[in-house]
Amino acid sequence: MLNKLMMTTAAAALALSVSATAQEATTTEQLNQEQGAMIEDTQHAEDTMLHDSDAVANAKKLYQDAMDEEIDEMNEVASILIDAEELYSDASKLPDSETPVREHLMELSKERAQQREEIQQFVANKGAEADTYGEAVGTGHRAFTQIRTAFENDKVVAVEEVLRGEKYIVDEINERIESKEIASEDAVNLLKDIRAEVEASIAELEMQKS
Repeated sequence: MLNKLMMTTAAAALALSVSATAQEATTTEQLNQEQGAMIEDTQHAEDTMLHDSDAVANAKKLYQDAMDEEIDEMNEVASILIDAEELYSDASKLPDSETPVREHLMELSKERAQQREEIQQFVANKGAEADTYGEAVGTGHRAFTQIRTAFENDKVVAVEEVLRGEKYIVDEINERIESKEIASEDAVNLLKDIRAEVEASIAELEMQKS
């Protein structure tokens, strides 16, 4: 009977040992699995951060490209207004400056100067360099330079040339707004305000022509 008790005790001890070993193996396996999961999570987080960093960098580049494009377009409008300002002023100093058309030209020159300053200030506020020169060549410059010749020869033709110059400004502004090259709300609103003022000038010139 003593032998039987000893065998029973030994079997129980062996069972406990096996159970402990199995439990230890299970615990180690769980720890390994958890560690592996943590490594995977860490790698995923790092990959996500890198992906997000690339996305942020790409978004910043796209924004800067759009801003640069908008600045270029606003500077082009400023150049057109510089041509109008200078050539309206020149035309207003020709003989017969007391005529209503020439007085209107003087006012137009001042108005275009103010608009040009507003655009230049807008560009400067964006941290860019504003244009300070006219187009020099191109459709716009030709449209305004012909005003002087027209005034020297025929007042009716002169009014038509001023109207053509003003309509050119409106067309250029419309083209930029409609093409979405100028996208920021403050830039669009500024151009719309300028367009409204030019359109008012066109209406007044149409009345003087009739």
